[in-house]
Amino acid sequence: MSGFVSFCRIPPGGLPLGSSRSLTLHRSSVKYDPLVRSITMAFGVGLIALNIFIIYAALTQIPHPFLASLLVTMTVMLTLGVLLGTYLFSPRGFELSLRGIIVKRHLRSFEIPYEEIIEAKRVKWTWKGIRLCASGGLYGFFGLFYLKGIGKVWAYVTSRDDIILLRTKRGIQYMLSPEDPEVFLEKLNTLIRMSKK
Repeated sequence: MSGFVSFCRIPPGGLPLGSSRSLTLHRSSVKYDPLVRSITMAFGVGLIALNIFIIYAALTQIPHPFLASLLVTMTVMLTLGVLLGTYLFSPRGFELSLRGIIVKRHLRSFEIPYEEIIEAKRVKWTWKGIRLCASGGLYGFFGLFYLKGIGKVWAYVTSRDDIILLRTKRGIQYMLSPEDPEVFLEKLNTLIRMSKK
């Protein structure tokens, strides 16, 4: 259960969005790179094919209708839970507000305050590392990773070519992939400098 909570939770240093929202200064949507699109499509098609096989086997091989319908129901619910649950916590966009960066998700969006950020820079994606509790390509690479050369990082990446790394005062790191990384980073660094005055 703790793995699921870690995957869905707001990372340390991130603030839940309250009812009082700050003015949005810049919005950036996300785009899926070809690998994320391929993994998401393959995973979805694979799960649907597995469901069809299990449903067929349950209906033709299990003589008790109650047990067959129970197996079919559990299979469909598990599939929907995985696909829908992952989608709801995947990054949907990034916003620069007056107070911080907002990581938009369908559920549990959060804010990283500018005053906490000590560095923001472009970095390249690396495959050298491990997923600690994260999605490895289904709707993006998001959750907690440990990556060589970076360390422990909360990733919210849908395009491996557009990554911005944030380092905070508390030692928490974030990887974001706004659709317009150069423009986003320029505006972000301006806002970080203004927050320190």
